[in-house]
Amino acid sequence: MAGPENEILRSASDIKLDMNVRKTSKEMLELKKFILQGFPAGVDHNNLMEVIISCIKHLASIKKNLTGQQKKKLIIDSTLLVIDETDSGALEQFESLIKIMIPTVIDNLIDVEKGKIKLNKKVKHLCCGCF
Repeated sequence: MAGPENEILRSASDIKLDMNVRKTSKEMLELKKFILQGFPAGVDHNNLMEVIISCIKHLASIKKNLTGQQKKKLIIDSTLLVIDETDSGALEQFESLIKIMIPTVIDNLIDVEKGKIKLNKKVKHLCCGCF
């Protein structure tokens, strides 16, 4: 059947393929390269925190013109790109969980940095004769 219906279906399948293509920016590709230099095996559940911390430090030192939200989006997008493009092998089943965790991990690390979350509360000892 070489009718116009098949031409429409072929075009619809082409659109589906185009929707799966991820837009990448120069900054995103640079951060992806930075991640892979420090973590050649990619991102997994064992190194997620370390990857994000290194990305935050890296962007803080070189991308002073970006807002916090722009840096967060750049870290999320670059980390997802690394996860999608590297082979996780047997850990493939954890990828969706790791992807969901990334924004929350970033937010929590920023809250710790700003002092909104206290990890080690100092206990004040009173010096008095009361026991």
